[in-house]
Amino acid sequence: MSYLQAKSDLKFMQNFHQTIVELWRFEKKASENLKYSDFRDRREYQIALQAEASKIPQYQEVRRRVAKGIMRADRIARCFGVPNIFESYPAPAVGGPIIRQKVFSAILKDMSHGDQVNNQTIYDAINQTIGECEANVKR
Repeated sequence: MSYLQAKSDLKFMQNFHQTIVELWRFEKKASENLKYSDFRDRREYQIALQAEASKIPQYQEVRRRVAKGIMRADRIARCFGVPNIFESYPAPAVGGPIIRQKVFSAILKDMSHGDQVNNQTIYDAINQTIGECEANVKR
């Protein structure tokens, strides 16, 4: 990998991180108008939260930037061997399939069972990828 490509990947991941923080800031603001207990399950709440956040003018633009960046972020993480697949197991009493989801894809739509891909898991994957990008630039 060339130095310029390494710098480009690092800059991209840093910007991607900031965009995700901005997206979550809008969703946190939207969550002030919702009560989790009013919904049947996590997915229903997620849909309502995104609908509420869509009332904020800049939300869809930030969401678009995240959506456009997910595949590149995933490629960069995979290139450095950063764990970016989350496996969600169903409750034993309920049963069902094991759901494999890319961590960065869960930013927009978390398809896991009740043990959702949380923000900390996503932060950790981004920070590990940024760390590998920084090391690659130094090399």
